[in-house]
Amino acid sequence: MPCGYTSGYPGIIKLVCCAAFFTEKATADSCLQGRKPWIKPCGYYSNPNSNPVGIHNEQWLTDIVTRSEELRTIFLKMKSDYVKGFPIADNAKLAVWPFNLNDTIEAIDDYEKLSTVLVFVEAMLWDDHIIPNGNDGANLCSIVSKARDILCILKIEINDDEILRIPERNVMKTEYRQGDRTHKLGRNYLIFKDSIRYLQYMVDKYIRFIFS
Repeated sequence: MPCGYTSGYPGIIKLVCCAAFFTEKATADSCLQGRKPWIKPCGYYSNPNSNPVGIHNEQWLTDIVTRSEELRTIFLKMKSDYVKGFPIADNAKLAVWPFNLNDTIEAIDDYEKLSTVLVFVEAMLWDDHIIPNGNDGANLCSIVSKARDILCILKIEINDDEILRIPERNVMKTEYRQGDRTHKLGRNYLIFKDSIRYLQYMVDKYIRFIFS
């Protein structure tokens, strides 16, 4: 239905439909700001020496745990919305990590992996406003916001842009970007499931760093 004005009830319906479309697009645009959300997570215009998330350096490990838990909660909610009755907690056993891991090396690795999660979330967000009756935009935008906070904290602690491994959109294969609504709903569910598992791993790992 092309956007435009016609008189009478059909015209009103058309205007309502157009308003809904542009609202969804505005949500995606304002959320992504026309940029890759995993690039410059502290802001495009922020001072590289500033700390926009307001975290003291000695607190960064605790804050990674807190924000990862918050992010995992949103993924859990969306996962349960996709498959009713499916258990919302994954009981997969995580590998037992030794306490002598280097937190900087792990931060570099997690920066790349969480950025990769955002590549997939970005695709889901754009699909949501294209697919009729898409209603995941608000939750996906919350994921983008919280993930960028975590990336910002990691970036500040790593403190060396040259060693950051920043993924491009091609880490998400074309086959995962194509397909009908049913295919994409199944794809999204797997993204939620894998993200929940990864974030639980992050939480457990950084808790061990705190107490090591």
